[in-house]
Formats: sequence, C-alpha cells, structure tokens
Amino acid sequence: MAHFVTDRIVVGLQRSAAILGVLAALVVVGAIGWTTTADALQTAVIVALLAFGVPAAALVILAFWLDAQAASLEGQKRRELAAARDDAARHPFREPVFGYVVAVVAALGAFTLRALIDPYLPGSIPYVTYFIAVAISGWIGGYGPAVLTTALCACIVRYFYMMPAFSFQLTTPADAIRLGSFVFVCLVIGGLTAALHSALRRVQTLANELRALKAGSRSGSTRVVTTDPTFADSSPHTDLPLLRPD
Repeated sequence: MAHFVTDRIVVGLQRSAAILGVLAALVVVGAIGWTTTADALQTAVIVALLAFGVPAAALVILAFWLDAQAASLEGQKRRELAAARDDAARHPFREPVFGYVVAVVAALGAFTLRALIDPYLPGSIPYVTYFIAVAISGWIGGYGPAVLTTALCACIVRYFYMMPAFSFQLTTPADAIRLGSFVFVCLVIGGLTAALHSALRRVQTLANELRALKAGSRSGSTRVVTTDPTFADSSPHTDLPLLRPD
C-alpha cells in the first residue's frame, strides 16, 4: 500500500522541481537579455541557482528517496512502481476547487496573523505562520493546494519581510538562499502533511472494509465488495472472496 500513498507526492515533488527549474532558466535568460555587465550577469545566475535551482535539486532527491522507500516496502523495483501509477497519481495537482480556495485563505490568514503578532514579536520567527498555512493546505486540500499556498507565501515573504521591502527583486545570494530555503521547507511540509492525510484516509477505508468483512462473516455472507483497490490486492488472511465493485 505504500506506493499508493506516496505516488501523488512523488510525482508532485518532481513536477514542483521542474517548475523551479524552469523559473531558474527564465531568470538566467532574462539576465542575459537585460544585464549590461559581467558582474550583474554572474550575480543573476547565482541568485537563480540558489533561489530555484538548489531547491529543485533537493526536491528531486527527496522524490527519489520516497520512491525508493515505497519500492522497498512493496518489494518491487522503482520502475515497476512508476509503470503501475494510475491517472490520479500522474496528475497530483488535480484537486477539488475547495482545496485551492483553502490554499488562498490559508495564505491570507497567515499574513494577517503574522501582522497581528508582529508588534509583540518584531523580527522573531517571521515564517512560522506561513509554515502552518502550508501544513493546513496540504492536510485539507492535498499537495496541489499546498504548492499554491507556498507560492503565495513566498511572494508575501519576499515583498514584506526581505530587504529591500516592497519589491520582488532578489539582489544578493543571501536573499536567494533565504527564499529558496523557505520554498523548499514549505514544499516538504506540504508533501508530508498531504501524504499523512492520504495514508490516514486509506487506513480508515481499509478499517471500514474490514469491519464489513467481519460483519458479513458473522452473518454467514460469503461475498464482500471492496471499494479500495489496495484492500483487494493485499486482503487479510481469510477464506472469504473479495470482489471489486463493477
């Protein structure tokens, strides 16, 4: 069952890494077209690599590790698991609209809460409310909404909490490292919370199926229909046949 839980997260991390890679490439291309000195171009390339390239590479490594762990638990090869992914796993951003509404509300709520506590904790733990917002989005909406919350929070963090304020420009490698680290941590939090919630829901589904199975056994029934594909593939030790729904 491990790969059913991690598939969407692994693919989501890979897609997120690809998006960050594209952003890094766009920054470099833009720098080539707009900068007039070699020093400015070098700074732009370093900023692109630190803000987007390094987090993208870290996400690829994390996705590879999760995939390897799932394959180890299932006793299969990574390629076999990748080939067995269904359509839902291949499109991790296809979540209900409600989840994306929650993502926007969570980001705005995190900004509001941070503004309220700022007079009491000036300059302290500036990102904690945004980490919580990403976790809420991942738990309620899934990985796609968590990515949206991450993007919104990253824009807020850069615009309000990094110097120069009220600008989206990254002028130093240090700023790029701060923003890249923030994005990476948020995406990891979103992925883990989404995976945990997915696992808990699947466990609850299996528990309900098992209770139905036991109830049918006590009543003399020998046919139980399961709605979870992993339950039929790895059914408990029982003589009762499990039938998939038509």
